[in-house]
Amino acid sequence: MVSGRGASINRPPTPSAEEDRDKEPSLEEAINIKLVESGEKEKLMELLRERLVECGWRDEMKALCRFGFSRIQLKYHSY
Repeated sequence: MVSGRGASINRPPTPSAEEDRDKEPSLEEAINIKLVESGEKEKLMELLRERLVECGWRDEMKALCRFGFSRIQLKYHSY
């Protein structure tokens, strides 16, 4: 019989708070931090929204979602 805490599970050691502070952010994280700090991320998101509306992508997605939802409703109401 095995008794005692944690005897049945082998886990890697939990990193200390000091190790977490020393960890360098990934390139993706560093870029995201810089974009947020400078306010450029919000500007880029707004530009993306505008372009998606301009090219009709948003309307196409709405139509596809409505069509898919209608098909789901028909499928379940036909029983």
